[in-house]
Amino acid sequence: TTVDSTDMTATPVAPVSTYLDGSAPQVFSWSYAISTGSAPSGYRLQYSADAGNSWITFNTGTGSATSATVPANTFPAGSILWRVSAANSDGVWSEWSAPAQIVVVAAPPAPSLSVDATTARPVFSWQSEGQVAWDLNLTDSTGAVIFDTGATYGAAKSYQSPEFLPNGNYTVTLTVVNQYGISSDPAVAGFSLSLPVLTPPTAEANTSGESVVITASTEGFETLYVLRNGTPIGVMNGGEFTDFSALGVNLYTVRGVTADGNFADSEPVAAQVEVKGTVLTSTEDPQKMIRLWLRKGADTVRDSSLTLTSASTHYAGRSLPVVEFSEFVDENLQFAFSFVERSKIQSLSALIKAGKTLLYRDHAGDRFFITVSSVKFDRDHIAQDFTISAQKVDFVEKISY
Repeated sequence: TTVDSTDMTATPVAPVSTYLDGSAPQVFSWSYAISTGSAPSGYRLQYSADAGNSWITFNTGTGSATSATVPANTFPAGSILWRVSAANSDGVWSEWSAPAQIVVVAAPPAPSLSVDATTARPVFSWQSEGQVAWDLNLTDSTGAVIFDTGATYGAAKSYQSPEFLPNGNYTVTLTVVNQYGISSDPAVAGFSLSLPVLTPPTAEANTSGESVVITASTEGFETLYVLRNGTPIGVMNGGEFTDFSALGVNLYTVRGVTADGNFADSEPVAAQVEVKGTVLTSTEDPQKMIRLWLRKGADTVRDSSLTLTSASTHYAGRSLPVVEFSEFVDENLQFAFSFVERSKIQSLSALIKAGKTLLYRDHAGDRFFITVSSVKFDRDHIAQDFTISAQKVDFVEKISY
């Protein structure tokens, strides 16, 4: 018998310094050199996902092969190193080659999801790899969606339900997205809520001028939330809350929350509000109201203009453009009034100069949110006339629990 040389080397050939589709099988190849010219008797392949601090063997074989096909989904997404070692004809292994770098473009593995359902607002926690964004949604036993976060960017690994959930069965689904914009397979977990049934608070709602005063019993609850038509709008103080932004008939519910996270809702109670003239209210301080009532020498006027967002495209063979409309609209307003008292003009100027969103309500039952772009003033010896130019805006009244 003869003893083979031990001066053999193995060197990565491909893939090197390139991107790799981690969702498809890939061929790895290397060269083998030895002074005797004999064939190798085996190989080992390893990769590192932490810059060479640790190595994982992902393929081995016997014989003289200098290439191997690696199955799909072998590697995590991201930048990795790989290296090769080969055995001579006597089975003696070479030193590991210098590592070659590749970037694997692949879906992240499905996250590991858990649920803490000890309160009416469960906490969802997970472990994931390569996460730059996540999307979590919750459905009830009928399949109705309770909430869906949509794509949420960040490395957060927990999320508390934004809604209080009644007892029942639920399913939560989570996907994570990596730096390549690829989503993982979903992680799905089912859970049940079975919390003690509480005695609900008793609520009353009474109109007070152009606002509604809601009161409720506080016994047994740490916090009382006020919901208008199902939307939480405020927190009670001492069992009382005043809604300065209501108009028309509204249904109010008081949601009592205990220290341990359980809850109960009162029976809904109704109240009706009407306003005189036009009222502008600060959304940051609803008690700050300005009433617009009269216009000198003429009726009060509110002009509106609606603009649809569209795009026109001309096509060969067609003399007129094809128009496509988007979901977006702009509605601009102008309304003119007069004040006699200088103090009211000063109050109006201060409200507008704050540069905040305002609530518009009027005697005809219109209610919407605006931002003011300009005000034109004209003054004579009798009164000060003004014309407000504004734009309707989307404003979320809902508060977070």
